[in-house]
Amino acid sequence: MALKQLGKFVSYSPFGINDRPNIGLIKGGKCSLAVDSGNSENQARLFLTTAEETGQKPDYLVLTHSHWDHVFGAYYFNAKTVCQTNTEIEMKKMAALDYSDEALNLRVKLGTESVFSRNNIKNEHPTRSSFPFPQVDLTFTDSIAIHLGSVDCIIKYIESIHHAGSCTVYVPQDNILFLGDCLWMNMSVPNWYYSIPKLYTLSKELKAYDADYYIDSHCEPIPKEALFAWLDGMCYASELAIRLKGDKAAILREVELKRIFENLEFIPLEMVIDALAQGASMEQ
Repeated sequence: MALKQLGKFVSYSPFGINDRPNIGLIKGGKCSLAVDSGNSENQARLFLTTAEETGQKPDYLVLTHSHWDHVFGAYYFNAKTVCQTNTEIEMKKMAALDYSDEALNLRVKLGTESVFSRNNIKNEHPTRSSFPFPQVDLTFTDSIAIHLGSVDCIIKYIESIHHAGSCTVYVPQDNILFLGDCLWMNMSVPNWYYSIPKLYTLSKELKAYDADYYIDSHCEPIPKEALFAWLDGMCYASELAIRLKGDKAAILREVELKRIFENLEFIPLEMVIDALAQGASMEQ
């Protein structure tokens, strides 16, 4: 699995099947740091083999949030693990869960596991009942900075719709920001949704970095101009969703909306509109 170089210090291993996320790597003069661990031992070891071959084995591992596809590879890194406080709390709960077919199916029935996650867990892990989790070495509430020698990593909590323990990783020397899944809707409930007030706040926070590239976990790196256009489109779509009272069909008929999102579908447009419509209905 080859690493793709994006900046002088930043590279990444691309996302793939079964909801495998991008795994980031920041190489410093003294040590290296990985962003997320992948969704399995297989993905983690593929990444680590490549990193070791190029002399970049990570000394630190930052987990952007606790969803399974970002943390199930963490145990195999043997690195100092860093995460936001809520992520550590959630991982402790996850470590106690049963991941057998029967248990996953029951959680889907109860609405505490999504069909999407269950199916990808089964595909990535044909045989399973539990997963090992690493000891977390460093936690933070708001932010923490790690100096790797010649390059810095600024890890900051971000109030995301997607997960309560989300964080971003900013590399100022390359002006690149790792987003984790903070652009995505809440997918931990049966009816996925965006919190529209949080979406406006998220847009302001991400634009404030003015990064050259933004790395979402499940698509190619996004240039600044493209992300800003997408965020503006999301705010416009949110206003439509509120004005049209969550009427999905009416929202999708808006020609201007389709023009804005043309070539900007980091997240499929119909999925976005579904989640915005659901969020607008919840605001009524």
